[in-house]
Amino acid sequence: MLNFIMLPDMWIYILIGLILFFIYPILYPYMLINNAFLTLKALSREIEEDLEKIKNIIVEKAKTKKDKKELTFFLDFFAILPTSLDPFGIVRKIEFIVNKEEKKLRDFVNEFSEEKEEEKKRNIEIGIVAAIEINNIKKIVEHFAITIKKFRNVQLAMLAPLITTIFRRKAKALYKGAKTILDGFPIGDSIGNLIVTYFISKKDKIVELGDCIIVKKKIENKNVIIIKAKGPGSRLGKLGRVVESVIKKEKPKKIITIDAAAKLEGEKTGSIAIGVGVAIGGIGVDKFIIEEIASKYDIDVETIVIKMSDEEAICPMSPEILNSKNEATER
Repeated sequence: MLNFIMLPDMWIYILIGLILFFIYPILYPYMLINNAFLTLKALSREIEEDLEKIKNIIVEKAKTKKDKKELTFFLDFFAILPTSLDPFGIVRKIEFIVNKEEKKLRDFVNEFSEEKEEEKKRNIEIGIVAAIEINNIKKIVEHFAITIKKFRNVQLAMLAPLITTIFRRKAKALYKGAKTILDGFPIGDSIGNLIVTYFISKKDKIVELGDCIIVKKKIENKNVIIIKAKGPGSRLGKLGRVVESVIKKEKPKKIITIDAAAKLEGEKTGSIAIGVGVAIGGIGVDKFIIEEIASKYDIDVETIVIKMSDEEAICPMSPEILNSKNEATER
């Protein structure tokens, strides 16, 4: 028969263990919720600091004497997409809203900024767009923090580490991208425009159409029409309508688009891939217009993409992305 000897101190440990066994399940949700709230609030303050830095840079680049509160108020600017209950003609209506959104932004920059150089104004526009996105992320993080605390939502609190990681990476990338654009340097997503620029020389006749330029020339004994957004300021260019007008007039046999594309985690930054279809960013209006006119005239549509992560696309252009131009040009 075994005899157990209980030391006096062991009763204390057993008692503490029993207390923790029954109390910990009660305390754990409170600790989890409190920790999630504090973590998200800290992230919100961190994003707010970056947002203030971007606002200060915008005010500096705009050379304005107006109150920064006007810029802060405009950062809540938004656009409501049209209803899709009746999908017929939805692209035309989206294009209408996007055009009005861009006009409103441009009007604000012209009113707020005293900068005279047009290219720098375009950089300020995109800087404000990035600031609006950072501001939206800050508000979403605040919303999660307050919701978790207000409703004592344990499930949402358990997601806080994931939410924090995703939003911190996104906000930091937008901050770096906004600062890069405002300083007049290229970001990763501009690699397509950069590659196309290598085919244009000073001798070529350049025709401006909207926010785009058009160049006609011979490359390897082939008649080529190059269409790209103006530079060096930041522009999207509204390529859809410009390409549409060129196709109707010139009737080309092939369309080749060059753009950045999101990579998977196992893929190498700056790697090249070729395919068919229209590679173009934005909400989808330009892509639809080009696809519509290409299918109408039965034009071959090929694409070259340069792989990069979402963060790399909006951060300063890395050497890996820049070096991809040689292989992309050969393709």
